[in-house]
Amino acid sequence: MPRYPTFYLWAAIAGCALWMTHAPQPFPLLAVILMLAGGAGCVTSLAYLWYFEHWQWDIKAAAVRRFVRTLRGWVARATN
Repeated sequence: MPRYPTFYLWAAIAGCALWMTHAPQPFPLLAVILMLAGGAGCVTSLAYLWYFEHWQWDIKAAAVRRFVRTLRGWVARATN
């Protein structure tokens, strides 16, 4: 079981995509379970990184800051 949040984040996104499609039962229920499990796994793995692997937390936080800065640049260019 991976301890990094990327795996769980992708699982939650896959569950969200499955939930948004019009599929017969039991797929909506499975999608909700996948979203909840992915979200809970993501939160748990982030807590693990915060408490036990500070260097990895710093790397992930820097990547998120770069991504947000890039998005802000795209939005600023698109609105001008």
